[in-house]
Amino acid sequence: MISYQEYLNETNKNDTRQAWIDWKMERCDMPEEEAIKAAYDEEWGYSQIQA
Repeated sequence: MISYQEYLNETNKNDTRQAWIDWKMERCDMPEEEAIKAAYDEEWGYSQIQA
């Protein structure tokens, strides 16, 4: 599995919640419904990468 940052670099996507969901589905084999729910989890869900 590649990291979220590596996924963004490889796919040339912007850092967005949707890109995080796509990464979870495409690279972590997470079902779409679960990935969407996970993206909003306060502890380990999506948060914008700090540059």
